[in-house]
Amino acid sequence: MKILRTFFLFSSLTFSFSAELFAAVLSIDSQKVLEIANAKNISESRGWKKLLHIEPNMFGLKSRQISDPNFYLSNSPEYQNRTELEATLLAFSEPAENYARLIEHPLKKNITGKFMDHSQHAICRFPARLKFLKAELPDLKEYWQSLPQVSCLYQNIFLEAIDAESISFVFSSYYSDSPGSAFGHTFFRINRKFNQTKSRQELLDYGVGFAANVTVTNQALYAVLGLVGGFTGSWSNLPYYYKVREYNNFEARDLWSYDLNLKPDEVQMLADHLWEIGPHFYTYYFFTQNCAFHMLTMLEAAAPRLHLIEHVPFYYVIPSDSMKALFYEQDLVKNVSFRPSIRKVFLERVNRLEKQSYMALAKYSSTEDSSDSDQLGSVAEKALFLDAAMDLVDLRNPNLSAEKNPDTFERKNQLLKKRAALDYITPELSLKTLEQEHPEGSHGSSRVGLSYQEKSNLKSGNFEYRFALHDLQDPQVGLPQNSQLEFFNFKFSLLPGELKFEEMNLFKVLNLNPINFFETKASWGVELGVQNKKPYCEAHDRDCFLNGALVKVGAAKNIFSESLLIWAMGSLNLRYGPTLLDSKFYTAPGFEVGLLFRFNFETSFMSRFSREYPLDRGIYEQNYEAELRHSIYKDNSFGLRIKNDYYGVAAYFYY
Repeated sequence: MKILRTFFLFSSLTFSFSAELFAAVLSIDSQKVLEIANAKNISESRGWKKLLHIEPNMFGLKSRQISDPNFYLSNSPEYQNRTELEATLLAFSEPAENYARLIEHPLKKNITGKFMDHSQHAICRFPARLKFLKAELPDLKEYWQSLPQVSCLYQNIFLEAIDAESISFVFSSYYSDSPGSAFGHTFFRINRKFNQTKSRQELLDYGVGFAANVTVTNQALYAVLGLVGGFTGSWSNLPYYYKVREYNNFEARDLWSYDLNLKPDEVQMLADHLWEIGPHFYTYYFFTQNCAFHMLTMLEAAAPRLHLIEHVPFYYVIPSDSMKALFYEQDLVKNVSFRPSIRKVFLERVNRLEKQSYMALAKYSSTEDSSDSDQLGSVAEKALFLDAAMDLVDLRNPNLSAEKNPDTFERKNQLLKKRAALDYITPELSLKTLEQEHPEGSHGSSRVGLSYQEKSNLKSGNFEYRFALHDLQDPQVGLPQNSQLEFFNFKFSLLPGELKFEEMNLFKVLNLNPINFFETKASWGVELGVQNKKPYCEAHDRDCFLNGALVKVGAAKNIFSESLLIWAMGSLNLRYGPTLLDSKFYTAPGFEVGLLFRFNFETSFMSRFSREYPLDRGIYEQNYEAELRHSIYKDNSFGLRIKNDYYGVAAYFYY
């Protein structure tokens, strides 16, 4: 809501204080509090550091995660934990009249008169810090009671609006169409208190998330700036139904909610801390200081008993890893729930149709003529057809409006009128998920691979390491079945007494979208990295490393069943190498065909054939490979592979 975002912005108008600035106004009691706090070494406590978001960086050195200097009251760059504690205690003692303002109520415009507000006082700005210090120094009740009495109008409105009773950690499934969401996304759902006499309304809760403040529209530039810290990041707070509309409807992504077993005071501390950090910005890094990492640091700030970030890699953190970290804390996750995407709901409706209704829906998907529904036999079948047809319109037009899409809007309106005329209540959809679909059960994000191969009389091994995340034959539990998403994949050959670099992919994406009666999305792939192409260099017996990209576009189709997928794509390989013969550029159009058969979630067979025609070089290059892979549990896979003129290849992968 705009009002809540306004509160965040309002509280960002702050001033920095130092210990020297307030030394003159300290009473003896305040001095004693400082001495007691320092004697107890509170500034070095885990809870205090978490509230300041002081975390070790990738080099193991402590650093401030929040870039906005207005979040910190002390200007001292040294001993920041202690000086910030002293500055905070001093700021709490500041006279309330220094910050007094008479303002109109920001929401209730019909109320006459003005209200006293002290929202810029440290007590209003940092309620979580105040609660923490009171809990750490419980014997100083008289001192805490002597602090200025302030009116925190904006803070009170914010906390009353979210009315937090419990917290859920929400994981939005993978969305490879966008670089920023390819690994999924995480955010909190603040579950509001509700009247026990009424049913719970989840959509009226609040969704709180951390994200980059993107300033560019170019996807490639977005990826580069995200890697090097070119964006700021900040927290946002929106009604949960906005999140559902964005992820479930606009992007057709499933939402998985993990209800957290937090104590009431920890829930309140999280709400207070959200108010503290809401107006302040971070430096955003795509792989480290991202939504996944700061969700965990926020939880640790609210409940220092939790140790979460130690269970994610220090050099990159992806949303699925942060979600899995919750399960390292015993009994932290008390319940898992699932909200299906509009696509999954539509497919469930399609599966309930009789053959005649299914054929009518297939015809409607291309003609958008619903007259065939009048010929269906029963009222129930007519209703099920119309329900599915309306879902299809929503799936194709998630942002449908009368102004932007008048014709489509009118067609949906006609469907609604037909459906309203039927005296039939559709049975509630109950989409039960298989255990193998739960994302918390997916394999580890990084992977180490070892393989053995023979070529003529040459025997060699291969070693590979992948930072993240998944290929088409990795264990399928909790991951999209028809997508490959690999980042920083390195391959080496193991020869007698030698480890030899062979290939590196910065990223490797393959998105296979099976064509069906209601979707005709193209399948595509992109690879960016280094390839070794010996035949095209000055010395054919030496390595020839080319930098560049491979782009593929085509179509995929399930045949006989969803277990068997085939695809065909055109490709263009663009590379550069200083040791290339003739031109230093390698440009090669080509094609690829492939087949993937899944026996089950653990076992699959894949075969590919590709050919490239390098321009102005008089030769072509072709590759083929076939692999049978089987997973044992979720962290181990074994494979048998044939590739080009190699044979007897056995591979082992550990995730």
